[in-house]
Amino acid sequence: MQKISIEACLEMMVGLSDKPVNPPFIILDKDRKILTDIAKKVYRGTALTDRQYATVKRVLRTNYSTQFKNRDIDIHASSNILRKPLRQIDRSSYIKIGNYKEFVYDPFSYYAYQPNHKVLVIRFPFNVTYSKLMGEVRKCFPFYRTHKQKDKNKYSLPYNERLAHKVVDKFKGKITDIDPTLLEIHEKCEYFYNNKQEFLPGIYDFKIKNCLPKTSEHYVNKFGQPSPSNLFLFKDRSEYLGLKYFSGLHLEHSLADQDEFTKRLVKRKASVVVVEKKKWELKQVIKTMFDLKRIPLLVVLPVFPKKDPAESLEASHKIFKNYVDNKDISVLFRLENMESGIKFNEYVRENGLNNKLANNTKIVYINNKKIPKPLLRFNWEPEGVLCLDTTRNYSKVNSFEEEFDLVVQYATEEHSPWNPYFVMENI
Repeated sequence: MQKISIEACLEMMVGLSDKPVNPPFIILDKDRKILTDIAKKVYRGTALTDRQYATVKRVLRTNYSTQFKNRDIDIHASSNILRKPLRQIDRSSYIKIGNYKEFVYDPFSYYAYQPNHKVLVIRFPFNVTYSKLMGEVRKCFPFYRTHKQKDKNKYSLPYNERLAHKVVDKFKGKITDIDPTLLEIHEKCEYFYNNKQEFLPGIYDFKIKNCLPKTSEHYVNKFGQPSPSNLFLFKDRSEYLGLKYFSGLHLEHSLADQDEFTKRLVKRKASVVVVEKKKWELKQVIKTMFDLKRIPLLVVLPVFPKKDPAESLEASHKIFKNYVDNKDISVLFRLENMESGIKFNEYVRENGLNNKLANNTKIVYINNKKIPKPLLRFNWEPEGVLCLDTTRNYSKVNSFEEEFDLVVQYATEEHSPWNPYFVMENI
């Protein structure tokens, strides 16, 4: 009987041999896919791996020895003959901290120009379960990307404690070779997550904890010590104060007497909020700004591109004058005395809104094109910003707005997709 290589036997079975086999081999459905896939690789010149070799040897000897015998081939002897030496596979699995240039090949990456930049390196041979776990890690941090690798079984992520904890948490007990530093980080993070009250800045039982006194001193003086009646005011300033924890039950009790819009604004997740005009009236928005003690308030009127701010000024001023005197309102710009500009300038003059900026000014109007010099020179800081349009502002106006923890954009029908803020929230 003939003795040929196991690769030749495999190619013969699936019809890849140089000479046609008649009659063709009858291959079981359960074996067809794996035998065909491996046969195509060896036909292209790729050597078998040890696991591929063991699988093919077992399947051919067990299920097809009779068919090979009928074709004068000794499959038991042939299965011990290799055309090429077995291909060595790196099956190492590990999680470690490495240098970016050592582990990542991505010449156009920002990190490629930082020689000392560290990355979190995860390596494992192809494994469906492990691949799903990596997918779960990436979903938790959508702004992070895995970087291009020379080794397709290797992944790298930015090195920080949150990612390190998440990765170790997913793979601990599955990958044994984990950098001790990462295990230590995971242990510390676990203690932190299980004992947040010891570390996380927040209000616990109406007491500010884990926060520098100077950070909250201004608002404690303004609102008083946290209590059921004012807790929602501290929640509204939570981004500015760095407060991450509030009792859900206590907060709900504090918000019980507030209207729906105020509740939603207090519970916002972003500093920039787009308020839809069709859902909420301007008077409701302004009322909430006063309820949240967001006074003094900066109001941005649209003049760019080719906008008429007169209507927005008049509509908002009619509401503001129910809360503050005209002497406490200052419009810090004028328009050219032509067409709609005349109407705007006359409204400012007739209503006494041409007041100079002062420490006690409560409402300040500017436009979305330019920051008035008095606003930059004078020691006046608003508690919030109200933009009466969603049209893209000039960059300097945007930069100025970004300094504040609450920017409300009152959306119009001409909502612009060119909003410069990366994170926004619609309510």
